[in-house]
Amino acid sequence: MTRRPEEAFDFSPVGAHQSVASEKGPGTNRGQKGRVTGFAVGIDWITATFPLARLEECSVTDLTQVADFIFGGNALLKVMLPTGRKFQFYDNYCVILDREGELAGRICFGGNNNTMQVELTGTGCHWVSNWAHVHFQLEILCARITHCDVAVDDFAGVAVGIHDLNELARGGVFAGAGRPPKTKFEDDHGHNTGCTLYVGKRGHKQYCAYEKGKEQKDETSPWIRHEMRFYGKHFGEDDDSGVLPMRGVPLDILLQPLRYFRGAYQYLADLCERIGLVDGTNKLRVVKAKVEATANAMVKWLRTQVGPSLRVICDALGEDAWEYVDKNVTREGRPSRWKAVGAAEQLHQLVRQQLCPVSM
Repeated sequence: MTRRPEEAFDFSPVGAHQSVASEKGPGTNRGQKGRVTGFAVGIDWITATFPLARLEECSVTDLTQVADFIFGGNALLKVMLPTGRKFQFYDNYCVILDREGELAGRICFGGNNNTMQVELTGTGCHWVSNWAHVHFQLEILCARITHCDVAVDDFAGVAVGIHDLNELARGGVFAGAGRPPKTKFEDDHGHNTGCTLYVGKRGHKQYCAYEKGKEQKDETSPWIRHEMRFYGKHFGEDDDSGVLPMRGVPLDILLQPLRYFRGAYQYLADLCERIGLVDGTNKLRVVKAKVEATANAMVKWLRTQVGPSLRVICDALGEDAWEYVDKNVTREGRPSRWKAVGAAEQLHQLVRQQLCPVSM
């Protein structure tokens, strides 16, 4: 019998408000207007293994073709040269970079029963536009998913607060028929760096809820991410002797991630029912939320670190101040805080929308 989550609920998604850019300058922003709201569901990590022979049967003979074959060419993932170093149970691996040059995953090969392991991090998963394609390709490769994370983003933090969630966990809300899972809470003690709740353990089944916006350095952000981490060794099909010979997270998780999220704990199923959440990704909303948090943090840093110096320049040069700053102070490139946002060519437009929202 296949171990699978319960059937999905069918509820209408909660609507979302999206900010629109105005012609007003950055000085009109107060850090609270045009907040991204609503919810988003998506795959945030995937690790899959498959026989090398299956890859060769699909006429994929070059390592540089593997990422495009599995995740689609429009993801624009770049496979680097082999490192010559071991990783986990493999003799060698290649790093995968995204279109912004950020680490997006690994391709491991060499040994381990002539298999290959492909891992895509949350950064890499962001660029995958068609998970049905990934599902189909992995099915062709006879792949097993050994690790998959499903993320549910609550951008306005309206479903449940992180401290309330901690109290619920302490009260046993995640307990099932067997032994209650272990819980752990990392408190920021009011420093606004973000709190994190863990339920269960890595390698088995783990739920993690954390203040994603504060992780992005925006101390005022209400954004909470609920993340369910699944590991393949606890999925599979029983044979007559009760053994699980074919372990692996079902490939269907790529098509119906929320179904597996809900099936992990009854509390999560009840939570999704209460907020009316259904399957459906919204990558643009996730990117907007990252830009929002990062832009707010950047403005705070500018005000704290260089605000007084800029004021002296503005008072001294008046209308010529920006021309002077643009020529003598600014330089090409992006700060590291922007490198993993995933906005690509939309970055400047989204930053403008955040810094210059419509007056409300």
